[in-house]
Amino acid sequence: MEYAHQHAHDRMRQRGVTEADIESVLDTQLGPHRPGRQRGHIVRQGFDTSGRLLDVVFTEYGEVVTVFRP
Repeated sequence: MEYAHQHAHDRMRQRGVTEADIESVLDTQLGPHRPGRQRGHIVRQGFDTSGRLLDVVFTEYGEVVTVFRP
């Protein structure tokens, strides 16, 4: 998994999100991705490994920008 910024690692650690959780979101994605707040960012929503909803923001190149719980 590639990360766009240290910010992504910081938010993952702060929110208790693992790489396995991000991979789970990709496997369980709910509907199509949606545009992020910044140009070139997309948001994918799915379930983490515990079954909780998680949003992951990616760059258009597939790098993780941040994660958050909706």
